[in-house]
Amino acid sequence: MSTTWSQDITVNYILDLFGKLKHTERAAWAAMFASEANKQALTNSIIAAVINTRINIATIQRRLTIARDNTESRQRTLEIVERRYAQGLVGPVDIRLARENLAASQAAEPAVELSLVTARHALDVLLARPPGSSEDLPATLKELPDLEPVPIGVPACLLDRRPDVKAAELALRSANEQIGVSIAQLYPDFTLTANYGANADRWRDIWEKYSETYALLMRLGQPIFRGGQIRAQIDAARARYAELAAN
Repeated sequence: MSTTWSQDITVNYILDLFGKLKHTERAAWAAMFASEANKQALTNSIIAAVINTRINIATIQRRLTIARDNTESRQRTLEIVERRYAQGLVGPVDIRLARENLAASQAAEPAVELSLVTARHALDVLLARPPGSSEDLPATLKELPDLEPVPIGVPACLLDRRPDVKAAELALRSANEQIGVSIAQLYPDFTLTANYGANADRWRDIWEKYSETYALLMRLGQPIFRGGQIRAQIDAARARYAELAAN
């Protein structure tokens, strides 16, 4: 039985002669920034949905108030027509018409109430609350301040600040770098490996000069016999780029 003591340090360095690592890094950064832009776009969409839902609730509340007022008005109209009929001033057709109008108004209220409940539940979902858990909202919205006129040319500039447009541009940039990664795979990889260490049969000898070991290697790796796989990957990367550009 024998015991051998050893320690070593190995360093590998890849010579990025054809830009494979450079393109991979750029593609990763662009993809990360695209994800952040998509997050901002989602945030903006949720904010817009909350605002639209709140306005919709206020609108439905107003419609419900109008529907109830309309029902009360037609109820009073029916009472007047019935008194006039009892006095012989109108015929039965007028009573029937007044009753039909009242029934139509009463039938419209449940549909508006259902729309209001649905809109409130939708707002609760957007706010991450259980549906129906929020308190009733005011029937009126605060008055908005007067908006200043938009200078000519500003809308086109604002388009560049839209997060969804930013995300699309960054995704396109990432896809372009992926083309470079695929092309670089056609060429060989150069790797430098340096090793320094010590090897001895006894622990105290491992620190002596004569136990030191050195090694410096260069490795060349070239893909062969891939059956056109790499070129197919290049075509796929270019097609992906064209798809994102069209989008």
